[in-house]
Amino acid sequence: MTDNQNNVEMFAQMKKAAYLCCIRRTFFETQLCIQDRYI
Repeated sequence: MTDNQNNVEMFAQMKKAAYLCCIRRTFFETQLCIQDRYI
């Protein structure tokens, strides 16, 4: 039970980290596109 709960916690943390990383990358690429357009 405890091991299973730890796995769920770890999976949630990994999903959260991947989600934040994806958002950050998308935001960064959007910023680059905006800069390219204005330059």
